[in-house]
Amino acid sequence: MTALPTKRLTLRHPLLSDDSVYTAFFTPEGLARGSYRGRRRPSEAKTMLTEDIVHWTLYRHGCFMLLHDDATIGLASITIPHRQTRPELTWCIASARCRQSFAAEASRALFLWACDTLGWLRLKSRTRPGNDAAHALLTHLGERYEGREMIEDHVGRDAFAFDLEALA
Repeated sequence: MTALPTKRLTLRHPLLSDDSVYTAFFTPEGLARGSYRGRRRPSEAKTMLTEDIVHWTLYRHGCFMLLHDDATIGLASITIPHRQTRPELTWCIASARCRQSFAAEASRALFLWACDTLGWLRLKSRTRPGNDAAHALLTHLGERYEGREMIEDHVGRDAFAFDLEALA
């Protein structure tokens, strides 16, 4: 199992035993605004878990569970989305754990892991316009704004890029 320890977190890939965590996490009450990957019915959350596990099996990268004191507080993903050419970093943090720098800590760990393990030197992140907290985090991490992009859900996203060579 891939596990990445940080100062306060352990990042690990999802397991079948995480089905109740996924189901709880993707309820409307479990997510703050933005609804990363959408608010889902329990059956949809379980399908997402299965897809995340299969993705890891096939590609050796994907979604990470973010654990703090053995409790899942969020997810972070580093993957190449369907029909995209550049790896993308995404994250979501449980509403009760927002604004505690967990997303920054997890993102830094994933940047280094992507560079060291996967050999990726450039990443992208996309956020909904108006998501000021995400924009501030990406800028703080050193990502630069590249403009607005339309993705498969037909919602324009603000795109940011990060050059990992600076970390190598």
